[in-house]
Amino acid sequence: MGIRAIFFSAFVALAAHGLAQTDFDRQIVNIRILESKPIQAEIGITAAQRAQMNVAADAHRQKIAAYEKELQRTHAKPDGKRIFGFFVELRKKVVAQLTAPQLKRLRELTLQSNGLASLADSAVAKRVGLSASQLKTIRSAIESDHKAIASIEESVAKPILARYRGMKPSSPQQGKALEEKFHEEMTAASNRARPRLEAIVKKDRAKVLGALSPAQKATWQALLGKPFRPQR
Repeated sequence: MGIRAIFFSAFVALAAHGLAQTDFDRQIVNIRILESKPIQAEIGITAAQRAQMNVAADAHRQKIAAYEKELQRTHAKPDGKRIFGFFVELRKKVVAQLTAPQLKRLRELTLQSNGLASLADSAVAKRVGLSASQLKTIRSAIESDHKAIASIEESVAKPILARYRGMKPSSPQQGKALEEKFHEEMTAASNRARPRLEAIVKKDRAKVLGALSPAQKATWQALLGKPFRPQR
């Protein structure tokens, strides 16, 4: 696995599972969504907080760049644990800038962003009060949902990609025209597939919610907090 792939895997692991800390909010929050200005406004991130987060992000990028150079120089294999540590350090520094109410709202927005897939997370499942059997059912439904969606997306994109792969534009203008045409066709194909994708999501959403008791549904809704509606 290359270093870029490991970087991505490390970040996904952080976003999906959180860190082993006692505070639930700290376990759940996904700092990646803080890149969104509407999210920053919703949480109430101040200029001073943003400046400190930028300092942490810059230091993080420098460490990654330095490590990439080290690997190129030594031809060593990427160390997944070390890379994961970079993300852990960044996450701690960013979260440390938040007040308790900001952290709570970031947790709510994280759960809203992830949707029902958050119920597959062990910490969330424990807070909602899911049994092992319920968690297994939910994880199975979510996995099935992801596979079905990926299959449809692949079937939609494959013929279009195949058609354009061998095209060699004779000029920059023709290349730009082909690129625009490609994106047009991909967008149109995605729009045609949307009803099938929405049907899959609706079916599995019903299955996930159907696995919850009324009390568990109430707990889940409480964890989500008020719906996020970006200001226009």
